[in-house]
Amino acid sequence: AMWGAEVLYIADTWLEEEKQGLHINAKELLATSAALATFVGATAARYALEFTDNTVAEGAARRTAPASPQLQRLVERRTAFLRERGAFTEMARVGTHENLWADLISREGGLAIFLEQVEEQGLVARRLEVAEGWRDTSGLRSSADDPELA
Repeated sequence: AMWGAEVLYIADTWLEEEKQGLHINAKELLATSAALATFVGATAARYALEFTDNTVAEGAARRTAPASPQLQRLVERRTAFLRERGAFTEMARVGTHENLWADLISREGGLAIFLEQVEEQGLVARRLEVAEGWRDTSGLRSSADDPELA
């Protein structure tokens, strides 16, 4: 996230038990939702523009009515968070090839390259921890009635 001359980022690894049973689309929406909650919480911003390279996550966030039970539960959490904060967001699609910094941070050895690139741009990087409660994925576990997991 850009905040003035700062690049706020999260460089964390989901534990196996946190991501177990989550569909890839749920993982993508969880990552963007956790980032949204973290960045809005750290900045007290009321408006956020989010980007994702996952079309299903984008659609779920924009329409707030996904078919998948996992995505429904995530959208409910996002909406409750935004209402509680009095914040608004817009989700936009970015091509995978344009998602450079997010992909760098998520790859082994990529964090150092990301930090170097941020510095080269004359910006300051500030690492944040995932907002409280957003690492809890226990309420998102797959179930037999989730067609996305079949």
